[in-house]
Amino acid sequence: MIRPQCIQLFDEVDDTHWVHRDHAYADQSHVAHSQLLVCPRCCTPWAKLRFDDDDLCWPMSQFCEHCPLRDDWHPVPGSLLVEEGWGVVDDSLLQALPLSLLKREFDLHLKAFS
Repeated sequence: MIRPQCIQLFDEVDDTHWVHRDHAYADQSHVAHSQLLVCPRCCTPWAKLRFDDDDLCWPMSQFCEHCPLRDDWHPVPGSLLVEEGWGVVDDSLLQALPLSLLKREFDLHLKAFS
């Protein structure tokens, strides 16, 4: 099911994006839900990915790009592509990202793996 979702980055002025994407990912085995991304190091909420009809926005641990801690569980600080288990990435979000956020993801991944 395709649903509208608002993506908001808190550290950038007027950086709100609407995407229309699948409600499930990873071959439909995981349900996409609204998330508030919170850095476990600085405890700062840095992004919100909210489906417009969700009543709840679940906090998810995801390092912000300002606290670069790289490990096997959180390989790309600041990425919107939260892993929901080992190697399960929200591919429906990746496919729906607008060009500006896709470029941001690309730059963050280059930085993390260089």
